[in-house]
Amino acid sequence: YAEVASKAEADGATGAFSSRRVGAFAVLGAALAALVPARPVEAKLQGISKGDDYDSGFGKVDSLMKDEFKKAQNDMACKTAAEGEERSFCRTKEVNDKNRNTAEAKGETYVDQKGTLSKGSYGTA
Repeated sequence: YAEVASKAEADGATGAFSSRRVGAFAVLGAALAALVPARPVEAKLQGISKGDDYDSGFGKVDSLMKDEFKKAQNDMACKTAAEGEERSFCRTKEVNDKNRNTAEAKGETYVDQKGTLSKGSYGTA
């Protein structure tokens, strides 16, 4: 390795290579300096008027999201058993509402019945 390095130094190859490298970096640095604007903050501020509101574009998105949310709430609302509702809490609510209306018609008070949760395999002895 020492023989190759000394031969390259004798030929002047390392000096030429390092000066080429320095020259290439100088050209690259000059090109990058030319691309960077002199006053980037002022350039950005010139494009912004005082009346610009960056949140104004979200108003339309918000209204669409509210509409979709209301639609999803209506789709997931409890239905009657006749309409094909199978969720137990909806069925319990329907029975409680029917019994409450019947009791109020008679002048009585009604206490809502609670749905019994499945105990799974742990509840069986």
